[in-house]
Amino acid sequence: MPTSVQVPNLGLVEEFIVVEWLKESGDTVAEGEILALIETEKATVELAAPVAGVLTVLVPASEDLVAADSCLAEIEGTDRL
Repeated sequence: MPTSVQVPNLGLVEEFIVVEWLKESGDTVAEGEILALIETEKATVELAAPVAGVLTVLVPASEDLVAADSCLAEIEGTDRL
C-alpha cells in the first residue's frame, strides 16, 4: 500500500498552491528528500518525502488552490516493489 504525501500541519493554513514539483512521477526518492515547493498566503514551504520509494504525483503544480488535507502524491516503498 502506498504512503500518502500530504502537507504537514502548518497551523491555520487551510489551502495552498503547489508551486513546483522538484521530482516527477516514476522517480525514486529518499526519505526526507525535497519533493515540491508549496506556497501559503505567507510563505513558501518545502515538502519532503515521508518515506523512500517511487513517487506518483497526484496534484500537478498550478495556480489552483489545494485544500490543506489533500493527498498530493503517493510513494510506493521500494521494499514493496
